[in-house]
Amino acid sequence: MSFMTPDSNARHVSYISSFVLSMAKPSTATFALSGVLLVVSQAAKLVFPLSTKYLMDTVIGQHRTEQLRWLVLLAVAVGTIQTVCAMWAGNIMSENAERITEKLRVQVFHHMMRQPMRYFDSTLGGSLVSRIMVDCEGIRTFLGTAMFNFLVAAVTALLASGFLLYKCWPLTLVLMLAQVAVGLVSYFSFSRSRKILRVGSKLRADISGRVSEAIAGISVIKCYTAELRETAAFNSSTNKFVANVAKNQLWASIMGLASTFSMVASSAIVMYVGGKYLIVHAWTTGDYVQYAATLALLVGPAYQMVTIAGQFSRATADLDRVIDSLQLGPENTDSVRHVKLSKTQGKIVVTNLSFSYMPGRPVLKDVSFVALAGTVTAIVGPSGSGKSTLMSLL
Repeated sequence: MSFMTPDSNARHVSYISSFVLSMAKPSTATFALSGVLLVVSQAAKLVFPLSTKYLMDTVIGQHRTEQLRWLVLLAVAVGTIQTVCAMWAGNIMSENAERITEKLRVQVFHHMMRQPMRYFDSTLGGSLVSRIMVDCEGIRTFLGTAMFNFLVAAVTALLASGFLLYKCWPLTLVLMLAQVAVGLVSYFSFSRSRKILRVGSKLRADISGRVSEAIAGISVIKCYTAELRETAAFNSSTNKFVANVAKNQLWASIMGLASTFSMVASSAIVMYVGGKYLIVHAWTTGDYVQYAATLALLVGPAYQMVTIAGQFSRATADLDRVIDSLQLGPENTDSVRHVKLSKTQGKIVVTNLSFSYMPGRPVLKDVSFVALAGTVTAIVGPSGSGKSTLMSLL
């Protein structure tokens, strides 16, 4: 499958969406079931704010305290339905996301194993480990708990906005315009943040790679007394990573600021307009409390969606790198290296082999040996003598 644009750095979010959907397609039925349960749970959630009008105007206003018992029983029953459905839907999504994440890890690992040696020679081992174990986690963000919470917030906000439009559409339209403004700011910040996080993902992988390589080669580092040099290089990498995080945090703060300002502005508008309606008796106390309580199910989830969008930004950057890895052609597709062999005997003969990475500085010179079929041939030599180069050439 192909998800690349001509410029991988400018890959549109739709390519990430296509990749995520292709991974989730085998589990469409279970995700659909979780979606139904999600809608039911959030519809039940609306019963609490909607019942406040009856509580304020009838039970309290008309002193019909005998109705309070039934109102409480209704709230408990609906709350139970909401909790069970939400828990069930969350478990389904989390379990499927975990299974798909492991499937993606296996897919990336298998693809890497089919790359030519020059790929491993030019890439830090720890970076490849990070690609498999860390970057693949991005798919869980899109299909697991983070997406579940995002969908919960989206469905809740959608149902709440429908009731608010029915209750008082002029006031609700004004409030929804504020949410649209927050959405535009968040989208702009998301596009900037995604580019920054893509760089941060690479820096994080490079740091992991350097640590792994340093620990694995500690004997060589100590042999050359290069501890201070390795520490300085590691410190330089971490400083770049911290600078990248700080840059991304700026855009995350902008999204949070816009969302918080929207919440404050919405509360102030409802307080002013709702107070006017109460004064002219267009609303009862129950109407005001009902509208304000339902508004919390619109504004609160909108703020939550902005917060989760930050996780999506990081996951998008991680999956960018995963897709880059999957786009690399395996070694058997390289026309330069692909040679069709006839029937072989299993014997390897090397005669007068010479090789150099730079002109005039040979790494191997006039190497000759025979490795017979069914035998073990050991290549022994000090560090830097060309053992790895010889195996790469073979």
